[in-house]
Amino acid sequence: MGGVRDPYIIAELDSWLKQLDDNIRVRIAATIGNRPYEIVTRVYGRDGVMGKLEPLADQVGHEVALLFTITTAEEASTDAIAKTFAHFALHYPIPEWRGLISGIEFPMAPSHVNRGPVYRFNLNHIVAPEDPLEMFRTELVEV
Repeated sequence: MGGVRDPYIIAELDSWLKQLDDNIRVRIAATIGNRPYEIVTRVYGRDGVMGKLEPLADQVGHEVALLFTITTAEEASTDAIAKTFAHFALHYPIPEWRGLISGIEFPMAPSHVNRGPVYRFNLNHIVAPEDPLEMFRTELVEV
């Protein structure tokens, strides 16, 4: 998780994130090979909550928070990608600046947090049981 306040990055945020993503994939391939992984970017302050459904996505303010979620099958691979990604993103260049820049502010150190196993929400449904207890397994044990 990090914050961006640089007006040049914010003005070209989508293209900057796309270039960052394209270039980090090359670096990741050199780090962990071709193991499967996923990086999801959420931009809070623009469309981090509603994503593509956000009606005001073109009204970006003076700063945004970026949340990058990295998921792999192995914890070691996720950690390796997170460390590489954080350093790469921190100093990812923009044409308006020369030399080594720091375009993202990380609110903590280390900049990544291992959140453990990840579960995907797949189904949202309504069930109307005849008996309110039939949805729960019940076992009576006499001691």
